[in-house]
Amino acid sequence: MQAMWGTHGDHPVIAVSPMSVTETFTETVRAFNLAEKYRTPVIILTDEVVGHMREKLEIPAPGELEVYDRIRPEAGDKDYLAYRVEEGDIVPKMAAFGSGHRYHITGLFHDETGFPSNSTSNAEFMLNRMMSKVSDNLDDIL
Repeated sequence: MQAMWGTHGDHPVIAVSPMSVTETFTETVRAFNLAEKYRTPVIILTDEVVGHMREKLEIPAPGELEVYDRIRPEAGDKDYLAYRVEEGDIVPKMAAFGSGHRYHITGLFHDETGFPSNSTSNAEFMLNRMMSKVSDNLDDIL
């Protein structure tokens, strides 16, 4: 219930549910990849039974598991807007904290700068974008 209905409903939620210790490891890496790729919350639904299991886990060598690196702005990009979606992208570029770019984070509907906006057309655009970035990519997510 928390995974499905635990927000105010203005964005989709991706949830993964591992069935073994090994899958807990690999699905956690996958959850981080999905969160970076689609910039949306990903919930890992673990189970008490799996939590009490003992299982040999072979940690893959670096490079064996895919690690998705978020799309970042170019260094020194003076025109960077944290929430501007450029043509061909499904999510905006996101600078790392402390990398020299400034942005505002809020849970309210906001414009490209991240500051709250009361524009209904902007809210509609943002809602459609947030929903479609997941619904249009189910083949990748599932």
